[in-house]
Amino acid sequence: MKLFFSKRWDILLMLCAGIAMFGGCSPASPAGALQPTAAAQSAEVAGQAPEIRPHADEYTRDEQTVALYFRMRDESMLAQETRGLIIPRDKQFEQVLIESLIEGPSASSMDLTGLFIPGTKVVEVNVEGQMMTVTLSRTFLGTPVDAPADWNNDAVWRKEVLIRRQLALASIVNTVTEQTACASVQLLVQFNPDYPRGERIARAYLYEDADASLLLTPVSRDEEAILTHYNTAMLILNSFMEKDFTRLYRFVEGRPTEAAFMEEMAGVTRSLVSFTLTPGMVSPGGDRAVIVARLGFIVPGDVIALEAYPLDFVRERGIWKIPYETLLRMLEVV
Repeated sequence: MKLFFSKRWDILLMLCAGIAMFGGCSPASPAGALQPTAAAQSAEVAGQAPEIRPHADEYTRDEQTVALYFRMRDESMLAQETRGLIIPRDKQFEQVLIESLIEGPSASSMDLTGLFIPGTKVVEVNVEGQMMTVTLSRTFLGTPVDAPADWNNDAVWRKEVLIRRQLALASIVNTVTEQTACASVQLLVQFNPDYPRGERIARAYLYEDADASLLLTPVSRDEEAILTHYNTAMLILNSFMEKDFTRLYRFVEGRPTEAAFMEEMAGVTRSLVSFTLTPGMVSPGGDRAVIVARLGFIVPGDVIALEAYPLDFVRERGIWKIPYETLLRMLEVV
């Protein structure tokens, strides 16, 4: 009898094991075990491997707000654009900065233009002490897409191409010296793609009448090339003095249509003949500035001077401008 029950018990155990094997008695997940997500189940149903880290990019990049410098329309000066940059963890911050300059300004920065020929690459960025060495591909010294093939033989185009190269270098220098601890930049160009290291270039690639035997040395920050509040005030007053109202119009905030502005300027009876400016002060928020000016005007039958006259400026999308009402008040139109 004991043998009979022993055999029956063995048979029952074998049956249960067989049922469990074929899925009829799936064991419950142990407490605390990880369960597949709905996304992973959907992926498995679709025949796709589920992502191991669906949000892995959150751990492999950083975001930083930076100031980048681009050309202000066709001016030979730079203006600032503030932008948030995504910094991949596998890239140098300095390299991302320069690549952003090469890509050009945001579409919303309509007054700014890019300075680099499309296809220019950052080959290498090295920092030693306070000097940064930047190696660009030879495309940097190529022919701009809007320039004629023989631009080097055209005096106007040659001047324009050299200005673009100078401003491109200045945009790198002013951007990295503002965003990093570097004080200067040495530019190199990789002429041979098979040779990883760049070469110093002749100054003649950037500057007219430069000695072809002189090589470009490290370049320091040049704020004369930046449209700061002070430099913008100088440009605005010089434009009015020269009666270049088309240029002046670009730097007026709250302006009317260009036709209405030109009509208003045509009716102004006083001419600006001299001016001096104080360095001025920028508001804590960085979007307003006040500069004190001494203005000398010629009016019909008289010469007048405005002493210690305050001029206010506002920053619009990174560009300093004079409010239209401030301009009219200075000209006694209102």
